[in-house]
Amino acid sequence: MVNKQNVICAIMNNAPIYRTEIARMTDLSIPTVMKITNEFINKGLVKETGKGESNGGKPPLLLQCVNDAYYIIGVDVGTTNINTIMMDLAAHIHYQCTIPTDSKRQPKIVLNQIIDSIEQVTRQSGLDSNRMLGIGIGIAGLLNQNRTGVVFSPDFGWEDVEIIESIKTHFHLPVYMDNVTRAMAMGERWFGLGRDREHFLCINLGYGIGAALFINGDLYCGDSGSSGEFGHMNMEMNGPLCACGNYGCLEALASANAMVNKAKFYIEKGVTTQIIDTVNHDISLINAKIIFDAAKQGDQLAHEIINDAIHYLGTAIASMINIFDPGLIILEGGVSQAGDILTQNIQRVVEQKRMRHAGNSTKVVASTSKQIASVGAASYLLKGLVENGGDINRLYSKYC
Repeated sequence: MVNKQNVICAIMNNAPIYRTEIARMTDLSIPTVMKITNEFINKGLVKETGKGESNGGKPPLLLQCVNDAYYIIGVDVGTTNINTIMMDLAAHIHYQCTIPTDSKRQPKIVLNQIIDSIEQVTRQSGLDSNRMLGIGIGIAGLLNQNRTGVVFSPDFGWEDVEIIESIKTHFHLPVYMDNVTRAMAMGERWFGLGRDREHFLCINLGYGIGAALFINGDLYCGDSGSSGEFGHMNMEMNGPLCACGNYGCLEALASANAMVNKAKFYIEKGVTTQIIDTVNHDISLINAKIIFDAAKQGDQLAHEIINDAIHYLGTAIASMINIFDPGLIILEGGVSQAGDILTQNIQRVVEQKRMRHAGNSTKVVASTSKQIASVGAASYLLKGLVENGGDINRLYSKYC
């Protein structure tokens, strides 16, 4: 299955391309490449698009993907917004909608919002269901073994919330759900900064904090599927209470929510800061972006809040480098868009805290896509199609 994924990715990223080039890029034999590409051609996912120059023999044929063979829906269920896209097989986004998540995050209301958002992009597209490959969903929290519901999500305040069955019943399409940070990593692997990386780590810096790890080109999920709860690494024995119920978690010290709570605390204590002027003295409007913007303008409180968060993040990331030695660490989520004030300072702390000679080549970068969670959620269906040789019936039997 990995061979098929590597072949289709080589075509996606380098089309038009010869079979011999695919063989060279993937380290596969020509007969293996021919067998795989012929299978994809028969399923309508790849087409021959012309002939190259001949060196004396039969001219080689060029290949490219049929990007509009199917469309996929990807849903990023966030604590603030639900972002839904419809993309083709090359991750070109054709339709999208964003709706605010229910402020109380009531499961039934959020589930109806997910269904409504999918209906919106479906109506926009005007496409028949037979052109839809399926629906991928990314959501924060621990999922059950079958990936049908959320076992526990501190960000949403949920326990044992079933999600998939209602969506399958409503749309009659294959549906796959995973933790949102793993969805981000999947998007990076297929279409983002992780395309050429066998080992990389994604860290989601948003309302909460999560992580996802690719090892040898495969997404690591752990024995029970609960890997990636990076935000619940204990950093301070007597630290603040975390939404998970423990004290001193990284998420309680360095997430966007933690930074906002700290800003509110000091403002209520009477500390002078331009943050309060920015929100017209309504502290409920404070968010992480406002804090970062204030720091860039020289605000002392904002600067201290961010420095504290970066200290904890950099220290935790250094520990991950010491354990896993990833060549690349991709920062995801809303906080990752803060720019150099975040990435360069995290890299500085990492250099101070990692073990000497460990992770010498590791780079910390921010994701280049704001839609990577939705794209990644949709990519699970594409991965499933590729692994099944382009047979949509096998995909339906697995996820419907």
